[in-house]
Amino acid sequence: MVESVLLPRGGLCVSTQVGCAVGCVFCMSGRDGLIRQLGSAEIVAQVVLARKRRKVEKVVFMGMGEPAHNLDNVLEAIDVLGTLGGIGHKELVLSTVGDVRVFERLMERCDLQTNSYSELIRRSRESGSPVNQTNWIPAFAGMTPPPSSAFTSAARLVRPALALSLHSTNAELRAKLLPHAPDISVEELVERAEVYARATGYPTQYQWTLIEGVNDSDVEVERIAQLLKGKYALMNFIPFNAVDGLPYRRPSAERTAEMMSTLNRQGIYSRVRDSAGQEVEGACGQLRARAAKTSKTNTMQPANRIYR
Repeated sequence: MVESVLLPRGGLCVSTQVGCAVGCVFCMSGRDGLIRQLGSAEIVAQVVLARKRRKVEKVVFMGMGEPAHNLDNVLEAIDVLGTLGGIGHKELVLSTVGDVRVFERLMERCDLQTNSYSELIRRSRESGSPVNQTNWIPAFAGMTPPPSSAFTSAARLVRPALALSLHSTNAELRAKLLPHAPDISVEELVERAEVYARATGYPTQYQWTLIEGVNDSDVEVERIAQLLKGKYALMNFIPFNAVDGLPYRRPSAERTAEMMSTLNRQGIYSRVRDSAGQEVEGACGQLRARAAKTSKTNTMQPANRIYR
């Protein structure tokens, strides 16, 4: 069974796979691994069916599955929804744990060279404005511009907003939380995401599942502030949603609010996204292949044990 979730204010969370290969230790979706890919029509069908119930004006690709592992079908679905589906480009949010293929494919839709991320970031900051068709040449003088025909071709492609699942700034801890995510440093992930954010004019949405005693420390807050300082970004804190068989729990509401306000004071826009649907196991991290009869339980030590 493919699960999707109606969200407040006309939103819909859709799945891109049945199961997931990333195996995030706090998420139910990957406990049985990847079962199968969803075709682009199956992804679009989730929106069609949801619209039989109510209006859908925003679609987030954050249900079951890692979109980077089914990229052709996901991007095809995004193009359909952003054109025939009448959904605004920035209201289509592609989520990923961080995969070079995602950044490369998204940047192709912006007609920008993808081989010099640091240079693109530096020059976009100097220009003082996001990179787009009208300011590409003056902002990036000295770099080879794309042919004018490329813009016409790219106009047919939808440029979705990007959400990046971060969950920790510490490489060792992040590898434990996301055991099968690509081995890319958080610094490189943020650098690549920043280029796309400035190219589209959409801030990168950084996702952070809050787990008490694991990734809610003052050290993490300070590292987030350093990592995202000056970036076109926002931080979404998502308190952990209970999953059978896992020993984790969410921090107190007071601690969550403290983390958010600390970052906001340092100029990092942060907000708490408390998932709807917890009562029916439809919240973030609770979606799964309901037909599965067995599951493998992932275990993880608290952060204070990891660093001993």
